[in-house]
Amino acid sequence: MRALVTGAAGFVGNYLIDQLLSEGYEVVATARSIKGVQGYKQVAWETMDITNKEDIEDVISKWKPDYTFHLAAAAVTTLPTRELYYNTNVIGTYNLLDTIKKIIPNSRTIVVSSASVYGHVPSEQLPIRESLSVNPYNHYAASKASAELVVQAFLADGLDVIIARAFNHTGPGQTIDYVCSKFAKQFAHIVVNQKEPTIEVGNIRVSRDFTDVRDVVRAYERLMRFGRVGEIYNVCSGQPTKLKEIIGWLKDYAEVQVKVNSLSQNMRNQDSSVVFGSNEKIFQHTGWVAKTPLEETIFDLYKYWESKCEAEGL
Repeated sequence: MRALVTGAAGFVGNYLIDQLLSEGYEVVATARSIKGVQGYKQVAWETMDITNKEDIEDVISKWKPDYTFHLAAAAVTTLPTRELYYNTNVIGTYNLLDTIKKIIPNSRTIVVSSASVYGHVPSEQLPIRESLSVNPYNHYAASKASAELVVQAFLADGLDVIIARAFNHTGPGQTIDYVCSKFAKQFAHIVVNQKEPTIEVGNIRVSRDFTDVRDVVRAYERLMRFGRVGEIYNVCSGQPTKLKEIIGWLKDYAEVQVKVNSLSQNMRNQDSSVVFGSNEKIFQHTGWVAKTPLEETIFDLYKYWESKCEAEGL
């Protein structure tokens, strides 16, 4: 069974490749640039820009995968132009699915979306279930919701596609564009470089639903095997955790007392105080549950940054 992974050079892509190899898949990994990507002897790497349909047609025609995991996306919420979200997340998804329909219409695809499509959710509607209407409040979320509509159109054309709505996830290797990694790097920097024990944060009283990236890629693989065509699945732990609690764990791991500076520029006015999802549907259909305690994930993330700071003088 041959699997194609788009956006394979990214944070989640590396973990998904490992998961697929462990399950016996033949893996074709694609990225806009494969310069300096992690080497796997058993993985075929291809350069593919998701916004370039000719690139996609060349790769799909060459490899004709049985399964496609569509991870490629403009994922951070701070891109310089709004067009990047729509070109990558909407047009890119259309390009991929249209090519799959033409060349390998009997294959299966998972399109990774985001829980951000739900927007602001009142506390009485928590945990968030897949049946909740989408209500995106920024251009990243809007582009992801739009990509889901593209999927619906291809489902009507008879394509086998599943949507995975991923909630927050983290783990070793994640960039500091994301909150847990940003915190962990600051603590590691203090310990390794003996810097002033001060970290900069936003609102650490909010609660979010975090899952270990290694559990997330297990979910994607199980959805590929057991998910039902046309369905949408939350991928989440089902538990809210305050960012303040994560700061506390990092203090314990680093064994330092720090001054926490809450900076107004790190605050986002749109943020809901508590966000967490229901993973009941994915469990019912696939048997997947998140297994890794978040404390363990944060410890692994801290050790990753500690090692990186020591090696690279960050």
